[in-house]
Amino acid sequence: MDANGLIRHGMQLRAQIAALKGELEEVNLALASQARFEPGKATAYVEGDGCRARVVARSYEKWDQGKLNAARAAMGDRAFMSLFKYVWEPVSRRSLSGFLDNAPGEQVALVRAALTTRTVPVVTFEEDAHHADA
Repeated sequence: MDANGLIRHGMQLRAQIAALKGELEEVNLALASQARFEPGKATAYVEGDGCRARVVARSYEKWDQGKLNAARAAMGDRAFMSLFKYVWEPVSRRSLSGFLDNAPGEQVALVRAALTTRTVPVVTFEEDAHHADA
């Protein structure tokens, strides 16, 4: 398949997947509303005719760093650090790349500390302006 065919096919697949994801999200929300979670449990089951759905309630927490610092000061390091840990992340990819390009001596230790995993590339599709009007 040539590039034009791959792009067109990719656009069709992306549209179909988006529609199916939206429909699946609606089904999942409906099943979750029918699920009966026991107190303290994040998993419940919805029974059907010869089948069942396992529903796992999920939530994500984002921690306010300023409030955590205040809690750490109030609790003390010993108690706080038994519950939380430091996470070292680059300030930005650009600053790290610039540093590594200009500091070859330190580069080895930092490169050894990184685990890079290649993933499937992200591809976005767009209509070519002069073809969309045709």
